[in-house]
Amino acid sequence: MSMKGKAFLPLLLLSLEI
Repeated sequence: MSMKGKAFLPLLLLSLEI
């Protein structure tokens, strides 16, 4: 769960920036 959460955090930030 920790790995998925860490990979989801940056993905969400990138989606918001784009």
